[in-house]
Amino acid sequence: MALRVLLALLSTGAATGWFTENRVACERTLQCNGIFCAFTCLPGTVVVDDWAAGALAYQRQLQLDQLFVKFEMPGTHNSAISLAYGFGIEEDGIEALLGTNLYNGDDVGEGVSQYLSVTDQLRIGLRHIEIDIWWGEYVGHKADVVVCHSPVPLYPVWDIEEAARRKNVSLGWDVLKLSCIKTFRYFPEILQEVKDWMDQNPDELVMLYLDTKWPPTPSQAAKAGSDILSVFGSQVFTPGEGDPRNFTLRQLLSMGKRVIVEDHQDGWLHPENASQVVFTPDLWAAHQFGASDLVQYPVCSIQGDTEWYGRKMVRALDGTIIEPATRCGVNIVSGNYQNPDEMKLFVWSWDQLEPRITNGSGCVAMLPSGRWAALPCTELHRSACQGANDTIWTAGTSLSPWAGPKASCPTGYVPAAPTNGYSNARLRDAVLAEVVWLNTPLAFD
Repeated sequence: MALRVLLALLSTGAATGWFTENRVACERTLQCNGIFCAFTCLPGTVVVDDWAAGALAYQRQLQLDQLFVKFEMPGTHNSAISLAYGFGIEEDGIEALLGTNLYNGDDVGEGVSQYLSVTDQLRIGLRHIEIDIWWGEYVGHKADVVVCHSPVPLYPVWDIEEAARRKNVSLGWDVLKLSCIKTFRYFPEILQEVKDWMDQNPDELVMLYLDTKWPPTPSQAAKAGSDILSVFGSQVFTPGEGDPRNFTLRQLLSMGKRVIVEDHQDGWLHPENASQVVFTPDLWAAHQFGASDLVQYPVCSIQGDTEWYGRKMVRALDGTIIEPATRCGVNIVSGNYQNPDEMKLFVWSWDQLEPRITNGSGCVAMLPSGRWAALPCTELHRSACQGANDTIWTAGTSLSPWAGPKASCPTGYVPAAPTNGYSNARLRDAVLAEVVWLNTPLAFD
């Protein structure tokens, strides 16, 4: 968690400056609810792991021409319910006051699950963003759509206030800030934050999952759809344009489509006097799962399904299995409190600190570990050759310097490179941990 303090019990420290906590470096600011305070990261100031960000950007380029149903999009759970926006700033203070542990799950207090802003989550390489929304009329905000998690305080408020009385501590807090009533963001604000980042990164696509806390009525679906279109306009790929899983990322981007919005509520199907904007059910509805549901590579079954890969999009709602899920080609892995250092767990391609050769004299090879490196192009190795699909691999017929698309492959195979964690693992197994050349550039233009 970010550095959080109960000001009545601990030193306040400076309100602004730079801090490193739980492997996150950022410019901090102090947010308070009475004596309960938190030092949180100012949006846009988190220091990014350059190697991980670069490796993930390279992987997205590798995936440009594969169907979206196989696309890997690192994500987060309750992405917008973040300390950066004031959600959950009371938790450490309440723990100190009660002498208990409140971090038994993500659904205490305001449902806080992240400490970085949506902007910083995008900056570190996350592309599947979950936005929890309520209809304002249910939580005291008229007809507006608001981003929040809990309509009423979920903390044991009486226990907190009783503990404060016993310790002669004046809380000076507003209990309603533990809920949507006083702690929220307007939906268009979060959308605009995503759009601002997209404007600075014109070749990226983002998927937004609206975790709707109440089935939308036709008028509510129309209002939220209008908010989405007013921010993103024609960049939204809508249900009327087809199933994005049947397109490649390159095709979507060439159409000017950079945002896909999804949810699980049927109410999105019939917006009042408007076209459908939100895909429902969500594109990964076939399987949302946790660690116990995944049989790891090479089986890679999910909830008993061994045939999902390449046919269905899936989501792991469990940040403890990033590496094994990525190795199985799981599309989306969404954890809590994602930080820049953990982004390296999504990297299945480059070895640490690779590529070391960046002056044009290096070519891409898979090492015995399955990781990639830039080696002198004159070295003699066989090439990776793909068969009928990205799960079928073998090594080329002869040793040679790097030859790219002209490499020698057996009949029925072509020089290629894996495009996700599963195909990469299959190649490693097929060549028995041999060093092989990969038909991919050292860097993309």
